[in-house]
Amino acid sequence: MDEPRGSLYVFYSEADCKQCVEQSTSYFATSSENMSRWIEIVAFFLLSVVAINCQVSGPTGPIGPPGPPRPECRPVLIKGGPPYKFPRTPNFPYRCCGSVPYNYYTSVCCLNRVYPKKPGYACCGSSIYNSRVKICCSNRLLPRQRGKFCCGMGLYDPKKQVCCNRQPVTKPSSSPFNRCCGSALYDPSKYLCCSNTVQLRKPGQVCCGTRLYDRSKELCCNRQPVRKTSPSHTACCGSSPYVPRQQSCCFGEPYNRANQLCCNRQVMTKPSLSHTGCCGGIPYDPRKQRCCGTKLYDPQSSLCCGRQLHNKLSNSHACCGRATYDTRKQKCCYGKVISTSDPFPSIPSRIGCCGSFFDPKAFNTATHLCCNRRVIPKPTPTSTAYACCGTVPYDRRQRVCCGSVLYSKPCSNVAMSCCGLTPYYPSNQLCCARQITYRPPDIRSPRCCGQMSYDPSKQGCCGFSRVFTFATHQCCPDRTVQPKGCCYNRNVHGARPPPGCRLVVQPPA
Repeated sequence: MDEPRGSLYVFYSEADCKQCVEQSTSYFATSSENMSRWIEIVAFFLLSVVAINCQVSGPTGPIGPPGPPRPECRPVLIKGGPPYKFPRTPNFPYRCCGSVPYNYYTSVCCLNRVYPKKPGYACCGSSIYNSRVKICCSNRLLPRQRGKFCCGMGLYDPKKQVCCNRQPVTKPSSSPFNRCCGSALYDPSKYLCCSNTVQLRKPGQVCCGTRLYDRSKELCCNRQPVRKTSPSHTACCGSSPYVPRQQSCCFGEPYNRANQLCCNRQVMTKPSLSHTGCCGGIPYDPRKQRCCGTKLYDPQSSLCCGRQLHNKLSNSHACCGRATYDTRKQKCCYGKVISTSDPFPSIPSRIGCCGSFFDPKAFNTATHLCCNRRVIPKPTPTSTAYACCGTVPYDRRQRVCCGSVLYSKPCSNVAMSCCGLTPYYPSNQLCCARQITYRPPDIRSPRCCGQMSYDPSKQGCCGFSRVFTFATHQCCPDRTVQPKGCCYNRNVHGARPPPGCRLVVQPPA
């Protein structure tokens, strides 16, 4: 809906304000001065009667921004008189402080408590304080002291102290101990901090939990140094080292992949090398057996359907959900078994599914069609030229379907296709961006550029909408067509632009 200049949206409760609006429309429609006065009246009414939506209710429930209005508090477009240019108004100044609305221009919200806004004041928890006199450390107010800052719930002097683990620690005079490790200080040039524990530096050693370890001789497993028993031990399995090239990890226990398996979080010995699978804690040979849930079965005599075992009555039986069915006489449609009956036994049948999950149907695709989930017989059962157009079957040799509307072909040997919802003839027409355009007969393989056609051997498409000639123009990186050698109003090969180097949009040839 086009809104006239000077329009005003007002959210109101029908029961409280409809009569007021109707009586006052003619008042402000006569002059700009009256309209300005009306805005002040409406704003005063809204602030006096209607609470903003802060989990509180107005006369008819939650009313006002934020969020869309309730049906009974619909927006009304108040308009009338000549177009009036309103002065730029500030944003809606009200927000929520807990369940209480407040004006953030004049107030401040400190943990669901509203205070008058004052220069230099800030929040500390649910209190307000003068930041020039006090300092807030972890929601605790302390007298401000020159050169001191917060450290946890107290103050510290960075010239004399270090804040370690939210506690002030005094610096030793002229000492390199100036870095924290837990609640203690240490010299980083001589010591290491390992999980809040100070350790003396040693060549080639690094932290492992709270201790140091030598990476050339040990591994750090579960934050504990473990000595390597072989140079090939390069990884950890729980708290034990292992060889990843030969072993695997079974929930903290290394095992040999060649003759062992990890079954149900336990290491088991393979009965043979071909036993590479695990089912319910039992190793098995996948070439002879299968796993159904936690049970082993022979795929030659059983079927596993939905983790349930069934006897395999014949080789033509298969699974349909949790049930079995005979593929020669039945069809699985949407997880349900449906018996099929062929009304034309002389015609080779190919069963298909139609309908929906709640009402599945099986049908012979040689004699019937599934159109919009409905089984419809073909006019000629043996024909393969029939298709659906909505719920109507049609012969594709004689008609074309565009947008569920059938169009007759003038001749059966004339190709006819759809361009959006409109039929067209590809032999002498092109479909470019859902628009039918003339196919130039002298161009061997025309292409589309937007809604226009062009000759790709002589022309190009710039920005999917502009056609240009290779001999005289080019497509610039900003997708504009300009004279050859010019881009961005300058010569791309030199400092001085050639004559006529300007933005050009060349029409199609």
